[in-house]
Amino acid sequence: MLFRSTGLGPVTTDVGTTLGGSGILAPVGDATIMIGGNLAPGDGVGTLTFDLRETAGALTLEPTSTLTFELDVPGTGDDIAIWGSTGGNVAFNGNVLDFVDLGGLSEGGVFTLFSFFEDDGVTPMAHGFGPGDLVLGSGLPPALASQLVYSNNGGTTIDLAIFVIPEPAAVVLAGLGALLLTGRARRRERRA
Repeated sequence: MLFRSTGLGPVTTDVGTTLGGSGILAPVGDATIMIGGNLAPGDGVGTLTFDLRETAGALTLEPTSTLTFELDVPGTGDDIAIWGSTGGNVAFNGNVLDFVDLGGLSEGGVFTLFSFFEDDGVTPMAHGFGPGDLVLGSGLPPALASQLVYSNNGGTTIDLAIFVIPEPAAVVLAGLGALLLTGRARRRERRA
């Protein structure tokens, strides 16, 4: 089941459901957002915004929650914006991030997956998350390496960086070449 919502009040999803689409979810009062199923921002490439400025509640991704991001050309992909981030009102629990390649995944690509703001998307806010809070899942090309970067933009975003894994033979050849050059330079020094 796919929910597409822009609205106020508490939101809870269970295992087997998907909360997806673009828009703003803005709980008020003590309302919280509890994600137990899949969270899929955008409908195609898009942004899902959680506005926590008017709530004493929080955004919590339960350990059962997964996220699915669609990625296109470098820098263009789904993302989640969190407004009113206080550093304690968002919780990740080792959630798995899965990806759908819309045809643009390539070496050197950087995709912002999460952006944190203290207000309505104007003033960036450091998030305080790090390795283990989120985990890479499926959908990334095996010939490319990838990692989550928690420190970009002063620690106000969580990005996916994609790069090429050198073939083992290329690494060995480069190492041997460096050894040969070092040996040749030493022989020249001895002759001089």
